Amino acid sequence: MTAGHSQLAARPGAAAAYVVLCLVVMGALFVSMLVLDSTPQRALLQENGVLETSSALLYLVAIVPLLPVFRMVWPFICMLVLFCMREFDLDKLLFTEGLFKSRQFVGDTVPWIERLISFGLLVLIAVCVWLVIVRGLRGLPRRVKEGDGVALCVGLGVFLAATSKIADGFDRKLKAFGIEITESIDLAALTYEEVAEFGMALSFLVAAFAFYRRYNAAHVPADLEEVAG
Repeated sequence: MTAGHSQLAARPGAAAAYVVLCLVVMGALFVSMLVLDSTPQRALLQENGVLETSSALLYLVAIVPLLPVFRMVWPFICMLVLFCMREFDLDKLLFTEGLFKSRQFVGDTVPWIERLISFGLLVLIAVCVWLVIVRGLRGLPRRVKEGDGVALCVGLGVFLAATSKIADGFDRKLKAFGIEITESIDLAALTYEEVAEFGMALSFLVAAFAFYRRYNAAHVPADLEEVAG
């Protein structure tokens, strides 16, 4: 690493380029999906399909640059693992009723040891969410104003997560209000949902990479700073 990396991390224009990268990739993917015929398009969008699997793998890749500073960012790593599990539906496959289902904790269908493990995992997830929120909100307005690449990418990921939930079951949600939409619009909503989830994973990956660069730049030895200068 050189001193130039530290200067790069401090430039809002350079930091914003991270977000632009995510948006360009998402836009290209969305348009490419829309021009396909409905049959191959739905094949790519299906559960455990190419796009969903790619999203899950991006979360795993995002963990790699954070491992050297595990003790500092372990709640964020745990959240990435959780997101990956959700994409692979492991929260359902590894548990009798599903980790996030109330039936997992009531009734007689779940062994007590599995129920205890499930409860422990939920407590761990709750702690991680709390720590991520507390640490993420600390100085957030200042970091966003300064064009912090990590904050911008995480913010983009949160936005995509929220809008993907809106697009999820879009046809069903509108029917509740007596609104009917065409199959093509429903397919476009499904496409956006999956692309947004992919973009969420991509934005968190870029955020992890940006954090890795910033952390290394901040820990450049003084003698290397002088050589770089």
